[in-house]
Amino acid sequence: LGMAFSGGLILGSALAGRLASDRTRISASVAAVGACALAFVAMGAAPALGWLAAPSVVAGVGFGGLNAATSTVFALRTPDAARGRVMAAVNGGARAVSLLAILLGGVVGQAFGPRAAYVILGVATLATGPVIALSRRGLPRRSPGSARSDQAGSAPATS
Repeated sequence: LGMAFSGGLILGSALAGRLASDRTRISASVAAVGACALAFVAMGAAPALGWLAAPSVVAGVGFGGLNAATSTVFALRTPDAARGRVMAAVNGGARAVSLLAILLGGVVGQAFGPRAAYVILGVATLATGPVIALSRRGLPRRSPGSARSDQAGSAPATS
């Protein structure tokens, strides 16, 4: 199952790397959260261990895409002088939330059982998608072509 998840991570991050604008990256992040949530529900409903492979791949694609897309949005929309601090805060926050998720999963699993925990937490995960979608507000619908083109006032990168 770890290999299935890892393969999905690689695929999801590779797909997210092809996205050309912040608007599409944020939309992909919403879709990735939905994929993760549905994978969790499917894991909770799986009748046997063998049924966990496909949702593990889907969860990996979702997490890989989510991490790559959101990290790119933060990196490209942050001024160079603050980028290190912002990325440290984003990554630190993600690690903190991961630890809280383990705690929450344990509490819910103890109260309702592991299968129900996957379903309950999958539904809870799905609820975060609309919150992420709100961050698209104010971004242009179409990008003229540059990876940074949907940033107001950004100058093209030079080498």
